[in-house]
Amino acid sequence: MNRPNFYAACGLDRAGALRADASWLEERLSDPRTRLVPVWRAQNLFRVDVASSGRPAPLLPTVVEASAILNGEAHLVLLGLSGDIAHFALDLSHLEDPAHVSMALGGEFADLRRQGVEMGFAHVEAGPLVRSSYHAADAV
Repeated sequence: MNRPNFYAACGLDRAGALRADASWLEERLSDPRTRLVPVWRAQNLFRVDVASSGRPAPLLPTVVEASAILNGEAHLVLLGLSGDIAHFALDLSHLEDPAHVSMALGGEFADLRRQGVEMGFAHVEAGPLVRSSYHAADAV
């Protein structure tokens, strides 16, 4: 079974009406199902999915799993909801070297464009301002 590319599947409800609701955001960050998408200087955190295809896969830790690296300098941004599970970008660009994060979470930061090709996509458009629908037909 093919898994959709998390970054391009457009499966997130942007939750526009809830983005400014501080109590709702706090509840989501307290929810053990909430997932984080760690980003360091335009690189995403990946693990190698050895059990299935041996291809890279996004590493999406829970808030509990990432608690050791969450601090006052980490910047969280709501990406949206997948069903009722919130996904937040975790910007770690303030770190000079993310090696301790990679070790703590068991992954490696890498450029999404390169990893996308290794994930089996023929074409990858990736960057901070690239919409997920941009050239999406080329990646299928």
